[in-house]
Amino acid sequence: MQMTNSTVNFNVHDEPRSFNIVHNLPDVPGLRIEDALENWLARTDDYSADSFVKYIRSKETDYSVFTEDEFDEVTKPEKLWKNN
Repeated sequence: MQMTNSTVNFNVHDEPRSFNIVHNLPDVPGLRIEDALENWLARTDDYSADSFVKYIRSKETDYSVFTEDEFDEVTKPEKLWKNN
């Protein structure tokens, strides 16, 4: 699974906002990160990375999306390998 670290940039009341997420969403209309962002912005009042990730996950696709902190946590070596 190829994961991409993307910076998500948007404006809220003319104020620039951004955060990074890690995902494997394809570059296919309707499934692109830009499409998810547009739909999420129309529905949210919580402009955080956590909120955006939860929004995408609520769509129940086979794709993965994480905040950077979540991705760092799940890819720690001790999480990936059992020590015997």
